[in-house]
Amino acid sequence: MRMQNITLILALLLGSAILLAGAANAGTMIGTGTFQTTGDLTMIQTSGGDVLEFLDLMSTVGMSVDDALDEYESDDFRWATGDEVSELYGAFEITYSLKEKGFVDLGLAPTSTEATTFLSFIQTSSNSALGWIDDYTTGDYYTYSCISVGNGCFPVAAFTNSTKNFWPSEPTIGVYLVRNNALIPEPSTAVLVAGGLLGLAMQGRRRNAQTR
Repeated sequence: MRMQNITLILALLLGSAILLAGAANAGTMIGTGTFQTTGDLTMIQTSGGDVLEFLDLMSTVGMSVDDALDEYESDDFRWATGDEVSELYGAFEITYSLKEKGFVDLGLAPTSTEATTFLSFIQTSSNSALGWIDDYTTGDYYTYSCISVGNGCFPVAAFTNSTKNFWPSEPTIGVYLVRNNALIPEPSTAVLVAGGLLGLAMQGRRRNAQTR
């Protein structure tokens, strides 16, 4: 009986690890927050458990990165890295990737409309959201991304681009700014389920020990 209990506990722990590994591929959407205007923050919980707040791209449209940081660095915002934007994109089921001096077709994700709504439309005529990202910034090549509901990110629906065009600023490109949020994230579903099952297993083990 003792061996059965140990086997059960090991199985539960393995199952929990699998659940957590599966949930660690992308950020999870929390919702919107307010910095200066209602809903101008997009909040996610990263795969590592941190809570990040991304400022609407419309807040920095037409700014250079230096100008955007001068404006918002005092409020703890920083230029978002490719890894941070990858977590953000993952929350919308969009895969972030980068190709040196070119673009990668990300395809039109089912949540592209939701993403452009959260991040704010820059080019309202084509429902596109564009922003500079701190990823592969070297020489005269600078990374920006474009998410579009239609063909606003010509020639593809959504792509990541490394180019010298438009740098350091362009009237239709914003800057991805992010900051950490001090909120304590809620435990994930996988952790709650694993904890509950483990508790049941331990309770069953105590009962077996008492009946001996």
